[in-house]
Amino acid sequence: MEKRKVSPNGHAVVDGSVLEGGGQILRMAAALCSIKQKPLVTVTNVRAGRKSPGLRRQHLTGLKLISKMCSSAESGLHVGSTQVSLSPSSLPSTSDHPITADTETAGSCTLLAQIALPCALYSVAEGNEGTELLLHLRGGTDASFAPPVGYLQHVLLPLLQHLQRTTALLTLHQRGFNPEGQGFVELRVKPLPVGQSLPSFQLTRRGALQSITIHSYTGGTEVKGTAELMAFSAAERLRKQLPSVRIQTHLEHDAAAKGFGSGILLVARYESGCLLSANKLGAKRTAPEDTGTAAAEELLSELSHGGAADHWLQDQLVIYMALAEGRSSYTCGRLTLHTVTAIRVAEQLTGATFTVEAPDGTVRRGIDIEE
Repeated sequence: MEKRKVSPNGHAVVDGSVLEGGGQILRMAAALCSIKQKPLVTVTNVRAGRKSPGLRRQHLTGLKLISKMCSSAESGLHVGSTQVSLSPSSLPSTSDHPITADTETAGSCTLLAQIALPCALYSVAEGNEGTELLLHLRGGTDASFAPPVGYLQHVLLPLLQHLQRTTALLTLHQRGFNPEGQGFVELRVKPLPVGQSLPSFQLTRRGALQSITIHSYTGGTEVKGTAELMAFSAAERLRKQLPSVRIQTHLEHDAAAKGFGSGILLVARYESGCLLSANKLGAKRTAPEDTGTAAAEELLSELSHGGAADHWLQDQLVIYMALAEGRSSYTCGRLTLHTVTAIRVAEQLTGATFTVEAPDGTVRRGIDIEE
C-alpha cells in the first residue's frame, strides 16, 4: 500500500480523493491530527469521490466540533470547500459545561460522536480523576449511510469497553429522522489517565452464539405497530435458521421525535464478547415485514463469514488500533472500501503499520497492527 509522508515540519497533507473519497477521510484526519498534536493537517480534494464534492453541513459541523474541542486554528471551513486545514493547540479538557454541536439538518449526529470519541478519550481531566467530558450532539440519529444511534449504544461502545477498557456512555434523548433531524444525544466520556494510551486488543474468535437481541423502533407520527411488524418478521426468519438460539425483542416508540421514521437493529452476542449486528431503516415504499426480514438476512450473512467484526465495525476499529500500544488484530469478512481507506489515513498520520491477511479475497481476514 502506497503511503504519503508527513513533511519534516510536521505538516501532513491528506488527499481526500483517495479510495472511498468521502467524509470518513476528514473525520479520521481531524481526530488523529488533534490527538497526535500535529502542527497542521490539510485535507485536499475534500469528498472528491461524491456526486457533490466539498464540505456539506454535516462534515463542517464535525470539523468545527473538533476545532472547538482542541482550540484549533482553521481555514477552509465553509460549505462547499474542497480544501481544509486544522492546527490544534491543545488536547480537549473536561469541564462542567457540555460541548455542543448541531448539524441543523438530518445530518448524522452519530458521525459527530464518531469523530469526537477518540479525542474525548485523550482529553485532559480537570479536577477530580473521575471527571468526564460531556458532549451534546444534535441532528439525525437514524440516517442513511451512517450507523444508527443504537449501533453506538449496543455495539461499538460496549465492544470498546470490552476490548480497551474505555468508559463512554451515549444517551438518546430524542430521535431525529430525515428530513427534519433535531435528534439529541448526550455522550459522556471518561478520559484515559494522563500519559496512558489505549491498550492493544485481540478480536479474532467468536465462541458459541449465545443470543440475538432485536431493537425495533418508531418515532414521531409513525404508527407504533410498525416496530412490532419489523421485529416479528425478523425473529421469524432468524428462528428458521437458528431454532435453538435465544431471541429477545425490545420495542420503542419516541413520540417526541420530529417527523416520522422507523428502523431495526439486530445484535448477536457470542461467548467471547464478540458482537455482530445488522440494521435497516424503514422506508415509505417498503412493508415493515420486508424491512425486518432484510435485517435478518443481513445478520445471517454477517454470521456466515466467520469473522469477529461486522462490516460496520471494520473501519471504526482502525483508529483505535492505530492509537493503541502494541499489536492488535481482528478478523472480519471481506474488507470494505471504508476500511481500506481508514487504514491508509491511519498509516499516514500515526506511522502505524497494518497488514491484511488473505488478500486473495477468502472469507476470513485478519488485520494486524505493529508499531
